[in-house]
Amino acid sequence: DPDEAYAGDPTSASGGWYCFAAPVVEGANGYLASIGSPLRAQDLTGADFAALEQRLAAGQPVAVWFTQDYADPRMNESFTWTLPSGEQYTPYANLHCLVLAGVEGDDCLLADPLAGSTRVSRADFERIYAAMGSRAVAVG
Repeated sequence: DPDEAYAGDPTSASGGWYCFAAPVVEGANGYLASIGSPLRAQDLTGADFAALEQRLAAGQPVAVWFTQDYADPRMNESFTWTLPSGEQYTPYANLHCLVLAGVEGDDCLLADPLAGSTRVSRADFERIYAAMGSRAVAVG
C-alpha cells in the first residue's frame, strides 16, 4: 500500500513504483533525528493551496505529488496489485513528485527533478494537485 510503504524495489529501473507522504515523512524524520537535526518533516496531505502558500512564506518549499507531464492523472491499466486490505490497487502511470518552490502572480514555480525549474499556472497546479490527492510534505 503506497500509503504505508514504498511499493517495489527503489533501486530497480523497472521493479519499483512509489509511495505517498506518510512513508516519506517517516523516513525523513528517522534520518533527521539520526543526525540530531531539529527539523521535522510534516505530512500536509489534504492541505489546500493557501496552506501550501503559508509554508512557502515561512521559507519551506513543499514537495507535492504531481504528474510527470503536468497533465491529468492517468492510471496504469495494465498492472494492478492487491493491498493488505484485499482491495485491488491500480497505480498511477504518470505520477511524479516535485517541489512547489514559490508563487509569482498567477504562476507556480516548480523545482522538477525531470525538467528543472519550470512554471505552471496556479489554476493548473491546483487542478493537478487536487486530482493527485492533495498530497504534500514540508520540512520545518
